[in-house]
Amino acid sequence: ACVVTLIDESGTMAGEHAWVQNAIIELEKILVAASVGAGAKKNVYAIVGFGVPDVSARSVTLNGNAWFAADKFADAARQLQTDGDTEDGYYAVKFALDTLTIP
Repeated sequence: ACVVTLIDESGTMAGEHAWVQNAIIELEKILVAASVGAGAKKNVYAIVGFGVPDVSARSVTLNGNAWFAADKFADAARQLQTDGDTEDGYYAVKFALDTLTIP
């Protein structure tokens, strides 16, 4: 499966940034237990952050890659900011659909 997370980067979301890192590990366990991503085609995850000043939405990459394994999600999520001020989740959805290519 290819899982895209859209994550608010406004100032009130720091606790949620920490929470989502653990939630993805749990989601991966559930998916693999259901035989999703348990074979040769592994699950991959992407983060689209939104709300950062002067940027409506952005792909959070890890080593230049927009997609990464669940065990690397926390490394990528640590790049999330909490200084955003606008929270246009609809733009984040559009950004994800327009820019992310399924691996």
